[in-house]
Amino acid sequence: VYALKTKDQVLEKFKEFHALVKRQTGKKLKCVRSDNGGEHCGPFDVYCKQQGIAHEKTPPKTP
Repeated sequence: VYALKTKDQVLEKFKEFHALVKRQTGKKLKCVRSDNGGEHCGPFDVYCKQQGIAHEKTPPKTP
């Protein structure tokens, strides 16, 4: 769990999490699932593509 003050910190914290996973497990993230929030678009999508991580988004208006 990462505490964020603002949504624009999502990519920065995800990069930290990604590095932690690599360092502690030696394994590669294959997929990340998120809602359709704007903070998960643009640079977040680009980073996932560059790293070979599939980015699945939940359908709109689902719990």
